[in-house]
Amino acid sequence: MEFSKEDMMEIMAVFKAESAENLAVLTDKMKEIEKNPTNPAAIELLHRTSHSMKGAARMLGLTPIEEIGRLLEDGFKAAKEGRPVINPNTITIINEAVQSVGLLIEKLSTEGTMDGIDITAIQKKLEQFK
Repeated sequence: MEFSKEDMMEIMAVFKAESAENLAVLTDKMKEIEKNPTNPAAIELLHRTSHSMKGAARMLGLTPIEEIGRLLEDGFKAAKEGRPVINPNTITIINEAVQSVGLLIEKLSTEGTMDGIDITAIQKKLEQFK
């Protein structure tokens, strides 16, 4: 199914608003994790929010955002399972990943593209979070 330009702009506006909510949750709950890296309620919400972000990006074909969401989701799943994956280093990496998603969404909404933003470095860092 192909969307008109107007439809795509409306879809992207909804995606941007939803993403802003997801990023706010991720940012807020990471502050809780910094204080208590084993907080099960925060980890659960971080896992669900990462999953939602990944799914929304997948539906729109936004592969870089989907990939970061998947890596975050995998890491939070490991944390839910009790693996000791959250430490000061991974907290920094997670926060960088959340900022990267924000930059990708901003570039997409202002320029209509995510070209020129390389997520390879953040992907490699997120591989430690599992």
